[in-house]
Amino acid sequence: MKKTVIMALVLILCFSTSAFAAGKQVVPMKLTKDGITVEVTSAILEEIKGDRTKDNYRDDNGEYFANGSNIVKAADYRNLVLKVKYTNGRKTDINFPKMPIAWTITLPDGEKEKDTRLYTIGKNLTGKVKKNSAVEDTITLLVKKPAKKDGFVLTYSLLDYNDEFNNAINGVMSGKISKKEWDKKYKKKFTPVDMVIKLQVK
Repeated sequence: MKKTVIMALVLILCFSTSAFAAGKQVVPMKLTKDGITVEVTSAILEEIKGDRTKDNYRDDNGEYFANGSNIVKAADYRNLVLKVKYTNGRKTDINFPKMPIAWTITLPDGEKEKDTRLYTIGKNLTGKVKKNSAVEDTITLLVKKPAKKDGFVLTYSLLDYNDEFNNAINGVMSGKISKKEWDKKYKKKFTPVDMVIKLQVK
């Protein structure tokens, strides 16, 4: 009898522990708004391999690499690599912007990385997504090696970045469309809806 009770307790503890662990792990990095679903299927920090010396001489086993015009130590940086699935559940096609302005990553210190040159967006997350279809690809951001992995946040600015949007933006940049005209005719129409996903980085 005593052995049976002990076995029962062990089983209960095992189930409870498994459920708790699953509860901690299974937090979907997924959000749906206005017929669009953005899901991050994985988020990892990858080490960067150096390819040069501190003095900028080529060395396949070097400890440094080029970050723009700066030569920096590879061990101090990481690539944050996100696998993203984008589902268009609408009855119409939707367009990504021509430049990587729709995706923004907030770092653990609370700062948003706005330098689009540091982002690499997979080709499937550019161009057009047909109605009732999905695409998958990666988003990579060069970051300084963080002290912790918690606190990364992905924001997608949901908007149909179509030809009308591009023409309006070009008009603003060229001065053909004034701020007053933008505010009256385009501002409401082209204000994106932010989809914010807290990342679980491995």
